[in-house]
Amino acid sequence: MNIFRKSLFLLFFLAAYVLSASVDAPDTFDPLTPEQRAALAAQEKMKSILEIYEKVKIPKRIFWFTFIGIWVTFCIVTTFLYLKKSANTQEFKFKSKTMTLVVAGTGLVFVVHAMATEALVPYYPCFLRVWIGYIALLLFSVSLIVRAINYIAQVRMIRFKGEISNLLTQVDSAPNESEKSGLHKTYMDKGVIKRFFRLIVNSQYSEDIDDKQAELQFRLTVNNRVLDLLRSRNYAILCGIVLVISVSISAYFTTYENYHIIPVSFSCKSGITTPVLPLYIILCVVVVLMLPLIFLCFGFTDAFGMQIELLVTMIMVLILFTAMILYNELAPPTALMYATGYVFIMPVFFMQQFFLIAYPLYKIYKIGGHSLSGGSADRSGVAVSTRKEQFEGLLAYPAGFTRLSQAALETFCPENIEFLKDYQLLKFKVCSLVVSDTNNSNVPEDEGQGSMAKTQISDSIPSLKHETEDDENMRHSSLLMGTVDSTGTSEVDMDQLIGGELVPPLPITIPEAMYKMGLMLDLHLINDTEGKKERTTPKMTLIPNKLKDDFWKFYVKFIQEEALLAVNVPVKVSAPIEAAIKNEKYTLGMYDEALDEVLNSLYTNTYPIMLKTL
Repeated sequence: MNIFRKSLFLLFFLAAYVLSASVDAPDTFDPLTPEQRAALAAQEKMKSILEIYEKVKIPKRIFWFTFIGIWVTFCIVTTFLYLKKSANTQEFKFKSKTMTLVVAGTGLVFVVHAMATEALVPYYPCFLRVWIGYIALLLFSVSLIVRAINYIAQVRMIRFKGEISNLLTQVDSAPNESEKSGLHKTYMDKGVIKRFFRLIVNSQYSEDIDDKQAELQFRLTVNNRVLDLLRSRNYAILCGIVLVISVSISAYFTTYENYHIIPVSFSCKSGITTPVLPLYIILCVVVVLMLPLIFLCFGFTDAFGMQIELLVTMIMVLILFTAMILYNELAPPTALMYATGYVFIMPVFFMQQFFLIAYPLYKIYKIGGHSLSGGSADRSGVAVSTRKEQFEGLLAYPAGFTRLSQAALETFCPENIEFLKDYQLLKFKVCSLVVSDTNNSNVPEDEGQGSMAKTQISDSIPSLKHETEDDENMRHSSLLMGTVDSTGTSEVDMDQLIGGELVPPLPITIPEAMYKMGLMLDLHLINDTEGKKERTTPKMTLIPNKLKDDFWKFYVKFIQEEALLAVNVPVKVSAPIEAAIKNEKYTLGMYDEALDEVLNSLYTNTYPIMLKTL
């Protein structure tokens, strides 16, 4: 009986279970495909994302759109003022205005794009990622590399100019030194790759003068070609090519799903996808190229902040571009609702605008306090005159002249300082030759005039005491350089030359020095013996034949179109000098206008930089 009851109970339980299973079957069986289930999961995920979006939508839009308005206004105003205020300064002599505008413009476009993305995500059109991303970032990357190479070439040119000046001095003082030493030239025997490697790493030169001259000439040639290649016109052409390439790539990738322009899609992945993969590859290449450029930028200084801007920008790009890529790839979607990877890269463009535009603008206004060209700070003519006199006094003060030389290096114009040194040396050569030929001349000299000349010579050399006639002869002999020792071994103390202990100091010109020292009559007597009977103003007086070679060397070194240390003088100044050289009509004042241009450049652009360091 018990067995029967148990069997009945078991049967009843099975029947109830089958019945309940048949009733619940429609609810337990899943008719959805895997694709439908994935879509449902995506909807659930999107629901959580939209919940966060609704929560942060209003604050984000208020913040980012306000930021856009402030930043656009700041960029436009600072860029406009910078271009206006820097128009008559040295700012764009070594900075390319084209590069500055392209960099500032692409930076502004990309930052506005990034801020708009932050404000509207996840409802920001996907196709703008490739259109603005490729165009702005490719131009930015190319500009950054070009500007770094251009800066390195410019500052190396400054070093090369200093090395050229030293080398020319060595060659003049010991022209046959290499032949006597018995050393053999080895640089030109090196391979091209080795030469370029030595150029890039800035290897030390050989001790042999001929070998050093060959390597320095090679470095100068390559450096000049790089600078010519990076001129504003060529840079604009390069930007045009990059623009065409980036537009073509963007147009191609808009054919991909989720990147269509019509209909607009908003559901693109924030990380690396096929359309943006080439962009990330290009950015990685830029990062790799920047590593050596960062190290090559160290060791230089400039007064325009170019080194700081480039170093800060390149280092930030290395760090923040990597952070942006990793964040966009690894961050969960819910985190992207609060901020995307663009928040990492935007500081690069903020700092670039600051160092490239805002900070130089601030310095221009600050230097305005030392304005030397009649600005608002110079409302009094007396103040301008006093400052001008201070500058001219500085030229006759060796320690101050050294400070000015350092400021010239920072403003990329050391050739101006070399010009002044060689001009003062040329002045010394003229005076020493006249004194030497007068002392050795058999032409009778007017006693009163000769006495006056000697008195004025002694007045122009305050460090020498007028005691006896023998002392006067010694002072005259101290003016001899190159005319006494034909081997050129005699040396002149540059501090004495700059300080006016041997000849009148700058800014006194050669004709003024000759007149002030009372040597014009002696010069006329020398010219008479050479058949030059014409009498004219000191400036237009012809020089003795012995000095023609010195005046020609000065022209080749500083004035000639492709001179090694060419100074920046206008055609109206250089053309008469070239005509005089061509006609072999060398006069005492043929370089006076060039001297005025060099002094004005130093006074206007370099002297204010020096004042900042005092």
